[in-house]
Amino acid sequence: MQLEYDNRPLDFALDTGVTNTDLYPPFASAFPEFIRSATKTDSYKMEGVGGAKYMEAATLESLKFSIGGFPAVLKSVGVLLKPTLMPADSSRETSD
Repeated sequence: MQLEYDNRPLDFALDTGVTNTDLYPPFASAFPEFIRSATKTDSYKMEGVGGAKYMEAATLESLKFSIGGFPAVLKSVGVLLKPTLMPADSSRETSD
């Protein structure tokens, strides 16, 4: 299945056990125009198997993209601005 934003393919991981959507620093680097206009915080809470951590992040009100050619919208998306150090997330920190 292909996920695309702005006609550009994106790598993603689907975690069915989470309650919110987080995008990682490679997205922030690839689409800086969203980060400039987004609300920013240094107290965005990320929770995982290793516990909770507060991160610097921007919050997008919504994000329109496509999955497998079908339109989709995410509401209230956190975009992490710096790499995480939580071991469970390390595989999502690389960018191509």
